[in-house]
Amino acid sequence: MRLPAKAAHSNSENAPFFEGAKNGHLVLPRCRACDFVIWFPREMCPECGSQEVDWFQASGMGTVYSCTTTRRIPGSWSKVTPFVLAYVELEEGPRVMTNIVECDPESVSIGDPVEAVFEDAVHRDGEPGAPLLRFQPVRSLDAMNRTSFPVSELDPTDLYKLTTGLIVPRPIGWIGTRSNSGVGNLAPYSFFNAVATNPPVLMFSTGVFDDVIKDSLRNIRETGVFTANLVDHDLAVAMNDTSATLDHEVDEFSVAGLTAANFGHVDAPGVQEAKAVIECLAVREVEFGNPEELHHVVTFGEVVAFHIDQEILDGTRIDPVRLDALGRLAGMDYATTREQFRLDRPD
Repeated sequence: MRLPAKAAHSNSENAPFFEGAKNGHLVLPRCRACDFVIWFPREMCPECGSQEVDWFQASGMGTVYSCTTTRRIPGSWSKVTPFVLAYVELEEGPRVMTNIVECDPESVSIGDPVEAVFEDAVHRDGEPGAPLLRFQPVRSLDAMNRTSFPVSELDPTDLYKLTTGLIVPRPIGWIGTRSNSGVGNLAPYSFFNAVATNPPVLMFSTGVFDDVIKDSLRNIRETGVFTANLVDHDLAVAMNDTSATLDHEVDEFSVAGLTAANFGHVDAPGVQEAKAVIECLAVREVEFGNPEELHHVVTFGEVVAFHIDQEILDGTRIDPVRLDALGRLAGMDYATTREQFRLDRPD
């Protein structure tokens, strides 16, 4: 059962639903007189007119009891969208009148298994409203058609597309370094992540082809230090500008109009405009692949200091919405940390 992303928007009328949702339960209101499920509580039951309503805990699973395909024009959209209006018979509980979503409307049939999902409603003023109960078909594992790709049969281009298309979103490490001659370098790497916390260790991976070593790796080998700068949405264009292939003597900070700042613990520049700058000592390199072909060098850096904008901090907790960090998807696409949902651990 997929719960609403914004389960904090409760009020006195729908509080039982949200309390149930926090514990992974589907709690719904229904008419005491005719057993009609009402979503959400109203002054009276639309089926029989009774004002007697109580709440019950139901299963998020059910089957389609009856259905019809209809069409509507949602909001001001010009596109007419087909959808399925259905009665769903719950495994635990009565029938629910609802919509079947995330499916081909023509493919829904009586008896099909379905599961509850919730759509977060948004008012015209942008404020969140009560979630809407919907159901979607249960996808059978037996019906899943897979395509298998043995790695030995793929070329480097296809390996790259599959890897970067599946491992998403990937955080972006904006790696700041300085050469022995004093030239600053700044480059984004989406093969980047944290791998330990005590001590904190970060890693990023860079490709090497035809013995061409990127400036980030060259500078780290010379100096042993780097900064990892977090890229937020406002810095997206500047980050993209620093991904250009430039001469070793060109300073990407200047090219992108950014301020190179020394944060005091390592001799590597950080991005003054970034909301978070992490200073690191390079501690290890690991190579993967045939050195005679395209291969990768993974650099591990032990963190010596974090420098974080106070506006995104609550003690040592980070507000992901205010951080607004970018994540890399496949191709030229990105995501941010603005959209999220919460799941409490069972233990």
